[in-house]
Amino acid sequence: MPDYKAMYFELFRASVQAVQLLYAGSCYFGNQWSGVAQAAQGYFGKPTRELTRAECVVLAGLPNAPSVYAANGELARRRALVVVERMERAKKLTHTQALELRDEVSALPLW
Repeated sequence: MPDYKAMYFELFRASVQAVQLLYAGSCYFGNQWSGVAQAAQGYFGKPTRELTRAECVVLAGLPNAPSVYAANGELARRRALVVVERMERAKKLTHTQALELRDEVSALPLW
């Protein structure tokens, strides 16, 4: 007999990933840039596959208040540090990884 519960959860996980991809491709990042690809090119001058971990964290924080963070690099940095903290709290990063990423974000030259 098929495990319908496992099949449902696998389908649900795939659906969540699809929604996240669609959102990342269309959400607003400030400076009239919609989607991660435009934001990566606009803020850092490179395609998404070339972004550093710190640059990814900065971009992850921008949709919270894009017009505020796009205008002020220091506020964007503070927001990125909040993202790192929340990733650590959610156990997506170890404490050591979070410390390293905080250092990377702090050293990143922003607008």
